Amino acid sequence: MLMSGRACCFVASAVILSALACSEALESKYATGADALKADVGHGWVPSFLPSTATEITEIHDLDSNDYWGAFNYALPVSRFYFL
Repeated sequence: MLMSGRACCFVASAVILSALACSEALESKYATGADALKADVGHGWVPSFLPSTATEITEIHDLDSNDYWGAFNYALPVSRFYFL
């Protein structure tokens, strides 16, 4: 017995959603480094060496593998010296 196109699509969607729901990867976003460090107190996912000028911080950690990744933007210090 063959499934109709709709039934097949439903089953495929259910399988994909089930696989995604089992993921242990969690993502957090913060506006500033201070916000990230304050929210992460005691967890250890955000490194303490995060620059104070960091903005647009994204932190992702996987509870299964204990891996973590992060990305952020930061402003370079403005120099008083200009080279021509």
